[in-house]
Amino acid sequence: MDCMRALFTLYRGGILMHRARTFAIDEVDQDTRTALVFQTAVTWFTRQRDYVDAIPSHVERAVPLADRTQLCYGALEIRATVFGYTRIDTRTKRVLERVEQRPSTLTTDTRGLWIDVPLDVGQALAAADHDVEASIHGAAHALWRAVAARASCLASELASECKSPLATRAKHPRLVVYERAPVSAGPTLRVLPHARSIVSSALDRRLRRLCAYDFLC
Repeated sequence: MDCMRALFTLYRGGILMHRARTFAIDEVDQDTRTALVFQTAVTWFTRQRDYVDAIPSHVERAVPLADRTQLCYGALEIRATVFGYTRIDTRTKRVLERVEQRPSTLTTDTRGLWIDVPLDVGQALAAADHDVEASIHGAAHALWRAVAARASCLASELASECKSPLATRAKHPRLVVYERAPVSAGPTLRVLPHARSIVSSALDRRLRRLCAYDFLC
């Protein structure tokens, strides 16, 4: 399997499903890119505990949107970190255990779009008693959907940062939509000429509450 999928699938103590068979993961060696697994029969499955940071590294194009705000297109560095997993009962879906592990991080490069949120916008949200991070999260999902719709691609071909509300790491206030598998003339580049209409569409989605981001997170 590819490196990114392996990071989220192969971790010591996890359960791997393959061709209707269940395997327990005993050892993972990132240096040799190998994993030792054995077939087992259990009544629970595992779900990784992770976070992803999308960090712009180079602006290739920028489209002005409003005073001090622009939609940028360019290169991003994606840092995916798995820090443990959750054991979940197969039948009841009840959480049985949360396991902490030494964090494992994989870095890849991709292309995408982003909007840096001005400081005064965050301050205005806070002054209006809104959850700033939740507001940015919702806006990012609306932009995600709007980009996918305009590019005529599946939403699953794109991604965004989805920071847990329980996470404590500091993040720059930014809306990010990036390509999971970057290609030349990918969806984020194709929609760039329609930047303003995409942002308007995203705003309309938020106002009408059309973005059910639980589906995407």
